[in-house]
Amino acid sequence: IAFGIGINEAAMGLTHALNWAEILDQDPMQKVTAMYLRKAVKLQQGDLAGAERYRKQAELLALQSNRPQMFTNMLALDINVHAAAWDLTGVKQVAARIAPLAERHTGWHAYTHLAEGHYQRVRGDLTAALHAYERCLELTTPERVRNVPKSDMQKARETSTTFHTFSIPRFSWIITECRNAVAA
Repeated sequence: IAFGIGINEAAMGLTHALNWAEILDQDPMQKVTAMYLRKAVKLQQGDLAGAERYRKQAELLALQSNRPQMFTNMLALDINVHAAAWDLTGVKQVAARIAPLAERHTGWHAYTHLAEGHYQRVRGDLTAALHAYERCLELTTPERVRNVPKSDMQKARETSTTFHTFSIPRFSWIITECRNAVAA
């Protein structure tokens, strides 16, 4: 539970995630994860040097540990926090780590497109970013949502515009930003 809450708070850039990292430190099977959680918080704060220190500490702990870690894959968090920090090198490195997973497991295909979208956005090519984000959404949108009748879709669009104006999640505002820039 501490990991789940901590990872969500880290993704939102909340420093309270550090408190969850302290709780994770108490479990030998989660010490490495705690370091990666701290790294994510530092990235969200724009402290690239601090994030790099925690990454190195996590790798050192992983090498020294004689116990397997409970959570070994932080790529979904990493790609988003590197993108939020406008860290082009970090986005590229995480994308390179996602690629072999996508070759072996179809569930990672959407993350490949997400990483490409983040990479293109951070480097300033919003048209390419938009296309990559749209491919990501195609892979993650449930079939029942894609096949909504047109009359219901129009009603939903009107409600959505009114209701969601002030509650746009990060990924949605990134796509909106790209669409607006491409249209202009």
